[in-house]
Amino acid sequence: MSDTLTLQCPSCTDNLEIDIGFAGGVCRCSSCGTLMTVPNDPRTEKVERVSRPDAPGSPSPANPSLSPQAQTGAPIQTTATGRPESPRPNAPSAQRPPGGTSRPAEPTVPTPVAKKPVLPPPQKGVEYFTTESGRVITVSTRKGIPTARKVKRAAIKAGVIAAFIVAMLLMVGGAVAVIVMMESGPSGTQNTKPSPFDIQAGNCFGVLLKDSVVIVLDTGSGSSGYLKAYKTALNKGLEHVYPGTRAQVVLCNGDGITRVPTSGLQDINEKNRLTMAETAENAKTKGEADLGKAISEAANAQPDQVIVVTNGAVDSATQDVIKSALDGHKWLRVDLVVIDPADPTPVPGSERSSVTFINSSDLRVWMR
Repeated sequence: MSDTLTLQCPSCTDNLEIDIGFAGGVCRCSSCGTLMTVPNDPRTEKVERVSRPDAPGSPSPANPSLSPQAQTGAPIQTTATGRPESPRPNAPSAQRPPGGTSRPAEPTVPTPVAKKPVLPPPQKGVEYFTTESGRVITVSTRKGIPTARKVKRAAIKAGVIAAFIVAMLLMVGGAVAVIVMMESGPSGTQNTKPSPFDIQAGNCFGVLLKDSVVIVLDTGSGSSGYLKAYKTALNKGLEHVYPGTRAQVVLCNGDGITRVPTSGLQDINEKNRLTMAETAENAKTKGEADLGKAISEAANAQPDQVIVVTNGAVDSATQDVIKSALDGHKWLRVDLVVIDPADPTPVPGSERSSVTFINSSDLRVWMR
């Protein structure tokens, strides 16, 4: 799986690449310096220019009621009497009508004022950017703004040639494999999906982590076969987080809710990571988890993201809680990971939510 994203600068149109860990944030073009969004998936999301709201020296919208010279700041030519000189048309000037009456002035149309996006209150260590479409993106000042590097044409050409060669080898290899299977018979199944445990960025079952995250794990009676996978996901995924990333794990079963650490969101270090992973593996699976309550309490901790890992089906009541949490916390993102889904789970209609389906057969292959 590639550890970089390729995107195109909306200003200079250069092809750029950046580490996948910056997905969902902001970057700077190495060629022209334009600030832009880093999509989670450039194939489906548009790259937009961003700016710091109310930054000193930022241009204000042009006023159509002013002359072109006034809008651009150019000096206005005057006559000997000191009055502004009007441009003379090619046609002869119109004569004043008899009687000394002048032509009535044309009515002026008020300039529409663009509605500015509503920003949250200032926070320490956080900077806000607005996109051309009006979205607000939160960036941690501890990390700074990364620079997306230009993709060299030679590298692109070499990549295309290499991809063609690999495709041809795969076609030949696939044909050989089919012939072998037809002659010897099937010997088992093999997973072709990439393992999320190999991602070199902070994640949980492949879902990339924000600066602060609460991970809710369903440890009800039906989850006993997934505890080892929980441990591996936490141990592997939290190993590659950026410094300063804060997290908390919430275990939810029929007895209630267990939080690790109990004091709330904490900076992830090796000790905390191992404690979270060990607690998940040794959790007691009992009764039916009240995911709605766990999600609601997790959202009240004011994280940037809540990741819910469960199995089977997500009922409508839990989906309603997710929608309510998204409505009540404008900067919150909620991501669902459903292992062995019983039926398709719809995601509340929001760009700040997603759902990932995983089969236990894939987990077994990934954990070998």
